[in-house]
Amino acid sequence: MILAGDEIGRTQMGNNNAYCQDNELSWIDWNLVEKNADLLRYFRLLIKFRKDHPILMLSSFSKHDNGKDTAIWHGTEPDCPDRSYESRSLAVQFSEDHDGSLEDIYIAVNAHWDPLRFNLPLLSNGRKWYRVIDTMQSAPRDIAEPGDEPIVGPQSFYPVGPRSTIVLIGR
Repeated sequence: MILAGDEIGRTQMGNNNAYCQDNELSWIDWNLVEKNADLLRYFRLLIKFRKDHPILMLSSFSKHDNGKDTAIWHGTEPDCPDRSYESRSLAVQFSEDHDGSLEDIYIAVNAHWDPLRFNLPLLSNGRKWYRVIDTMQSAPRDIAEPGDEPIVGPQSFYPVGPRSTIVLIGR
């Protein structure tokens, strides 16, 4: 969920009940648009990515017509999600037929204080993983423009930084 102004770094200084505040606490400072242009760019590209990939907007996870799951859960190893209380990492892979071509979206979250190595699921038909988002990277490398995603490889893993999220696309 995005609250008005999040995309430009607006803050309510921790007040989650600012609707009754008619002062600078609840006002939007439009100077933040220029000051935080990289953050606004990130939000715009993130919203575009979500709109371009309808599988990310499913209200529930089920199976495709071919019987395959729409979401496959992973941990730092493919097909091995760690659902324990102590776990601080999770990955999910969505597969879709996007405009007639098979496409996979892989999201890995590392909530540890240390980096983690996520071994990537294998892709079929010679397809490769491309990096869309890496929140450990500084702007403008944190999110790629559509069509400009750098290839991940040649390794079959991705090092996810501490307290970071990555999004890869397989094509």
